[in-house]
Amino acid sequence: MKHARARFSSGWAFLAAFCFCCSASAQTKVGLNFVGGSTVNGTPVGLSPNEVAGYVPQQFWNNGFNSAGSINLEGSANGDSFSVHFSGFTATWSDNFGTRSTPIAETPGNARLMKGYLNADNSASGTATLNVTDVPSVLTNAHYAVVVYVDGDNRTFDRVAKVTLTAAGFGTKTLYALDKANSDFAGQFKTAPPSSVTDQGSATPDGNVLIFGPLSDNAFNLTVSGGSASDGNSRGALNAIQIVDARLVSLPTQPELDITPVNSGTTNQLNSGSLLNSQVGIVAGANGMLLVTKDAGATWAAVSLGRTNNLTSVRLVDTRLFVFGENGFIASSDDFGGSWTFYPPLAGISWYASSFWDANSGLVVGASGQIQRFTSGSSAATWSSEVSGVASDLRAVATVGTTAYAVGADGVILRHQNGAWVRQDSGVTETFYAVQFLDENFGFVAGANGIVCRTVNGGLTWEKLNSGVSSALRAAVILSQQIALAAGDNGIVIETLDGGKTWNAVPSGTMFGIYGLAFADGRGFFFGQGGMIFRFESALIPVNQPPTVAVTTPLNRAEALACRPFAITAAASDPDGFIRRVEFFAGPMKIGETTATPYSLRLISRVPGEYVLIARAIDNSGAVSLSAPVTITVVPPPVRVLQADGFGSQGEFQFCFQAELGKSYAIEATVEWASWTRIGTVSGLAGIVRFNDPDANKFPRRFYRLIQL
Repeated sequence: MKHARARFSSGWAFLAAFCFCCSASAQTKVGLNFVGGSTVNGTPVGLSPNEVAGYVPQQFWNNGFNSAGSINLEGSANGDSFSVHFSGFTATWSDNFGTRSTPIAETPGNARLMKGYLNADNSASGTATLNVTDVPSVLTNAHYAVVVYVDGDNRTFDRVAKVTLTAAGFGTKTLYALDKANSDFAGQFKTAPPSSVTDQGSATPDGNVLIFGPLSDNAFNLTVSGGSASDGNSRGALNAIQIVDARLVSLPTQPELDITPVNSGTTNQLNSGSLLNSQVGIVAGANGMLLVTKDAGATWAAVSLGRTNNLTSVRLVDTRLFVFGENGFIASSDDFGGSWTFYPPLAGISWYASSFWDANSGLVVGASGQIQRFTSGSSAATWSSEVSGVASDLRAVATVGTTAYAVGADGVILRHQNGAWVRQDSGVTETFYAVQFLDENFGFVAGANGIVCRTVNGGLTWEKLNSGVSSALRAAVILSQQIALAAGDNGIVIETLDGGKTWNAVPSGTMFGIYGLAFADGRGFFFGQGGMIFRFESALIPVNQPPTVAVTTPLNRAEALACRPFAITAAASDPDGFIRRVEFFAGPMKIGETTATPYSLRLISRVPGEYVLIARAIDNSGAVSLSAPVTITVVPPPVRVLQADGFGSQGEFQFCFQAELGKSYAIEATVEWASWTRIGTVSGLAGIVRFNDPDANKFPRRFYRLIQL
């Protein structure tokens, strides 16, 4: 059969449109085969125009020769009756290790497609890259999928392929597939599951096909590299790609949420929650109710607050816990609710939501446009009012990067920029109850009447989306670049898999109103009326088990001498990865971190008193765990006894002593004990006095004594 050709350009637009409207079989397929080749296994020829190959079978494959190049792409349409050229539709590629081929026999079709490949070595620049531009509207309008083929000549080595696709609207997604040792392509395509989003070494799901989508972008970038550093010979292979109408492949239509009810032990309404990791979290609600779980929601225990305020917001940030409520109520705890600091309430104002950059900086918003900022440093923690410029109730706030967003009644959206709150044009008048941002530019707001709006440019413009529901949406959470959830009245839960373009309802298992959502490390909870709590997990986002960490020294209730160095040491491990770093805190203040075992810091405290020490472990996927607090007491040194403090940054020698009120002291130094030189006096001071000798580095050795005058 002789095939006709059509060109997409202004002169051939009618013919192209006609071809693609013939039937469902007219769906477009564009394939790019990397011919590859090596001296060991030979160099295959390219696929001929009428040769059928691919996971989605097609003719008219494009052939890419050499380890770098560029090609104007043509495609197959109308059941492979036509090859179609698209003006400007271009693929450009390169690899850093030359082309290769597998030892399989070169027979027409799929074997020829899978024989050659671009090769990415495991080095600092060990990638094969592909840039595709000017994807035609016949694909972007209908949405398309990208099918990626990965199968190399691995011989005796297990190899993990890491494939990352990035596009402006689609975002960034990485999938992994295992190329098993001594296993070459045998004629069958096997897709790695869409849930294969982590590198699990030899336990990574095996497959030679990865599928990304749906996309509607007119350009995308693809990178392929070796995955696990533990691979015997880590390399990534890119045999081919296809760009096809998304209806031709199986893409997940929803994240297959696994939703399970859990027993909260209360009937109080629950309004807000916060997770430290996939195991530890806290929820807050009516009548001063605070519940904490440390076993992924299997059990919940009450935390005593000693108040009966209706609590509207709770946040667990690093080692500090914040709680907010009606009548201006604000409290914080540095020991997970063991003790509380209560701040002066703002009379007549109810707080609705809070968000924090870190344990020492955050925001709370509430009725009548009220915003307060929390700051904490070496001095006392403070709350200070900020001018919002609106009188509308502010119902939600999100801190992100260096900025923040606040939303509320009357369609109000505020962004904090250049030291002030600036109102943005939402285009609607409904009340917003939720705001979530992935970064400073990409975010969602949700609210009354099922309203959902999205921005991709930091709020310069807001797009109203079709949520498909009319119930009020009171909570939202972003799970990944593409997946987000919103929930609200009547147990409504909706989800998006494409960054907000489309939303689908998810059976929640309840008709109670949902007032809060929290998610961390692959596991989340929603909660609301009647003490209802449901746990959910997504098949597309694996649960990351948190690390374990404990302070091993000093022991709880130990004493430390002021000005004398002591070590804080922690033991940390991770059940499904490795420890990236361990941070140490004294109360809410970070005092240091370490990335290598033994996880230890050398500390000196010069101020007597009681201190709460906590270690914070972060694993390779970002999951966080806190140790149990260890309380130590720093006691002053004995009276009139010099305590060495060590050398300063300029070589000065530092020491301290305990002075008594009303007494004077002289500090003398010597190098040979025969004669002493007075180098300073102290009078009129009480408590610990610190003294620096700036000349210490001028002597091979020097001795000091303290004399009471």
